[in-house]
Amino acid sequence: RPRLARWLWMFARASARERCEKAMPVQRALLRRSADLWAELAALPGVEFGYEQHGWLWVYRDRAAWEAGRAEAAEAGRFGAVWQAWDTERVRQAVPGLAPGVFAGIFYPEDAHCDPRRAVEELARLAAARGAELYPRTEVLDLETNARRITRLLTTRGEIEADTVVLAAGSWSPALGRRLRL
Repeated sequence: RPRLARWLWMFARASARERCEKAMPVQRALLRRSADLWAELAALPGVEFGYEQHGWLWVYRDRAAWEAGRAEAAEAGRFGAVWQAWDTERVRQAVPGLAPGVFAGIFYPEDAHCDPRRAVEELARLAAARGAELYPRTEVLDLETNARRITRLLTTRGEIEADTVVLAAGSWSPALGRRLRL
């Protein structure tokens, strides 16, 4: 429980308005670049993972919720997010089968989506085609380093020597990163 309390405290601290505002330009740049790269990947011949850029529509049932959504969109717009306020009629035109009770919507035209599993499978296929060695269903238990450089991974399938390692272990990344003084 102390670890959870510490994480919650750090999360609350990182969520302070001034810290969020400071991070927004960087976050927007990362999101924009990420979106561009996904679109570029999806355009490659023979690559298919259900990528579609049709935007994202947030639908609101009442004026108060819609006004809050507009304020949030306007805030995001300060940092470059593109959005449009849609009235009830425009929302219904876009989504004819929508249940009754819709007041209005906010549309983000730049947003896209894909099938995440297929996207990961395509990335793995493309990486392997370019010489990457993949070890599916292999858990990294520890790593050996030499001067802050990973030289070997100790895994559930034995030892793996590596020239390059991508540290992408989700919530376990900080613990592994501390070993590298990251």
